Amino acid sequence: MTRSAWQLATRSRPAPPLVLAAWAILSCAIVRADGSKTREQALADAFPEATIERRSAVLTQDQEGRVESAAGCRSASRLATWYRASVAGRLVGMAWFDSHVVRTQPEVLMVVISPEGIVRRVDVLAFREPREYRAQPKWIQQLVGRGLDAELELKRGIRGITGATLTSRAMTRSVRLCLALQQVLDPPVSPTTSAVVPTSGDDAAKPAVSGGGSRP
Repeated sequence: MTRSAWQLATRSRPAPPLVLAAWAILSCAIVRADGSKTREQALADAFPEATIERRSAVLTQDQEGRVESAAGCRSASRLATWYRASVAGRLVGMAWFDSHVVRTQPEVLMVVISPEGIVRRVDVLAFREPREYRAQPKWIQQLVGRGLDAELELKRGIRGITGATLTSRAMTRSVRLCLALQQVLDPPVSPTTSAVVPTSGDDAAKPAVSGGGSRP
């Protein structure tokens, strides 16, 4: 499809939220003909030999406000799901999946973040806009090694994609959102806190969010 044809096509109405959500679920559950990874494949590639734990939480009003303030954008849903990867009992990273509309079609990303809140990997699991507007690996590498700060913005620490500004904007915003969600829902545990052992008769501290199953 030529650029002019794509611009004409993108004037159409964006996909409804329910359609987008259903498509995102399917895109992560099947092997796509274009070679895109499934959710399970992406997790296995990012965390080989790791034990994966699925977690989920419903954002409170306060948490929703904190996420929006930190990310500079709102989460599309108050329900958040993420995956914690551990090797020999040690947490090595977390993976977040985000589905969003670039122009009128969806994109699905996996953002891998270290326990300290640094981006370690960004995978494009699906991209439904014309192929020429998809971000290339060299551009995506700009996002790796970043934390949630003022430099993680277009025209600051992140260069835009010539002819595909909407793609670069959507991906940068998605990474900021994932970082903010982790910062609010699963922040790093300080060495002092983790070393505290409850006295006899005391209950161990309960996690702020509930854990899911052991499978992704």
